[in-house]
Amino acid sequence: MSKVETLKQGLEEIASLPLVRLTVSNPRPGAEYKKIVGRPVEIRGETFLQLEKFTATQAFHENLPTEQTQSVLEGLMAQYGQLDAVCRGAVFCLKISKKGKLFFQKQEAKTALERPAAHNRSKQYLIPEGRIVPPLVDLGVLTPDGRVVKAKYDKFKQINRFLEFLDDCLAKDPAETVSIVDFGCGKSYLTFIVYYYVTEILGRKAEIVGLDLKRDVIEHCSAVAEKYGYTGLRFLCGDIRDYRASRAPDMVITLHACDTATDHALFHAAEWGAKYILSVPCCQHELNLSVGKDALPPVTDYGILKERFCALATDAVRAKLLESRGYEVQVLEFIDLEHSPKNLLIRAKKGRSSEEKRQKALREAESLLSRLGGRNTLHRLLSDGGVPVRTDDFRGRIRRAVPADLEEIMALYADGRARMRASGNTEQWTGDYPSRGMIENDIRLGNSFVYEQDGALLAVFALIWGEDPTYASIDGAWLDDRPYGTVHRITAKAGFPGLGRHCLEWCLDLCGCIRIDTHESNVLMRRTLEKSGFSYCGVIICDEGTPRLAYQKNR
Repeated sequence: MSKVETLKQGLEEIASLPLVRLTVSNPRPGAEYKKIVGRPVEIRGETFLQLEKFTATQAFHENLPTEQTQSVLEGLMAQYGQLDAVCRGAVFCLKISKKGKLFFQKQEAKTALERPAAHNRSKQYLIPEGRIVPPLVDLGVLTPDGRVVKAKYDKFKQINRFLEFLDDCLAKDPAETVSIVDFGCGKSYLTFIVYYYVTEILGRKAEIVGLDLKRDVIEHCSAVAEKYGYTGLRFLCGDIRDYRASRAPDMVITLHACDTATDHALFHAAEWGAKYILSVPCCQHELNLSVGKDALPPVTDYGILKERFCALATDAVRAKLLESRGYEVQVLEFIDLEHSPKNLLIRAKKGRSSEEKRQKALREAESLLSRLGGRNTLHRLLSDGGVPVRTDDFRGRIRRAVPADLEEIMALYADGRARMRASGNTEQWTGDYPSRGMIENDIRLGNSFVYEQDGALLAVFALIWGEDPTYASIDGAWLDDRPYGTVHRITAKAGFPGLGRHCLEWCLDLCGCIRIDTHESNVLMRRTLEKSGFSYCGVIICDEGTPRLAYQKNR
């Protein structure tokens, strides 16, 4: 029998049996994917062959009718050198050497393997239905006897999906103790499940730290960890930017860390040389704010397209920057645990890439930023080699203002005007400035930001990227002519000293260069700018025709 006939007969036998899983590997020159994994799935009552195709950085999915299995495998074996298939009752291994020699091996399976009844077979789950997992019971995903609550089945699948990513990293790692830092752990049910996976499924010792800004959440999670007897799980209250580990962890996890918080988490991971990184980014505002409307027409002509493009470009830059630090990086599709459209996961594994490859990745990241005229915090941190020092410890968050914030914002401005008058400043913010219409416009344009803590708004400001026409002429000189953001209409509620400086530092982290002006009579603002390290540059004339003192600070 010829090689072609033997190959065809082998593939025909594989296709004739109920498939459990298959892996196509050892790509030949010109093959598009590094490997392909297949399994049967049931969709709307019909069974399909699902192929998951892996490049160096991405994974793509394709569902094909099962009757095409043999022809699909024949096509793949023209491009790949090895096929491993597990079917019900038999296991196959088919190899084609570089010289074209064919090896075909078949073994009877020791146990019958059943075909799945649904898209996700329970027997494939790392946490199968029927296993009693205390965090999942308390979360309401499992009943006390381990059955999946019907309304929570999606969440059950999503948790297992995340554990698959984790398992791909840790299952073959020989370390007896696994150390993990989970940045922005939030309610932390996933942190508990990661601890369970490491200790109960892998059977290893776990040392896990969960970090979050909310003190009440940290206190609750610490009590729950004590209840479960999870002695290797600790929760700390703090900011990602300020965290210092006693020793480098094996893995860094960051799920839904907002905007530049993801960059700070990735920076820590890269500086520590963590072996593995799992990151699901969220709310990538920085590049969107720094990229001008003319950067990439027609995409940047439309707000929603610009926002989505900048989110993808941000993650592409992050992936390349991690590659420049020697990581093997994949950007994968991830079913988000909070059912949001933020469904990309960056998975990185520390490798041994050449200096040439690292430099190429860095050039590609910097080239994209340069073409767009945008900024990225991870790039700045890796370039600077350190995390900016925070001036104060605030546990709230800064976010874009929304129309529902309007009344609280106007109250903050009313309070700001009153404190100006009390300090002797009668020249600035006269009448009803800033007016309701002006703030509504700030919100509509996405330029208004608020600091929120414990459900209350404590500060508000406008941050506008790009050249301010009133700054074109100055009696003096700016520090330089680099791109900048301008802060206007900033005020913080009385009783929170340092909050204004905190907001300015946030703006500086985002833009890298901030210009701002204030009235000579505004002693409070001048003092804040001086304490924040801003340099006095001269006098500009504002829209009302009155002089203002101008300041600038660069990262």
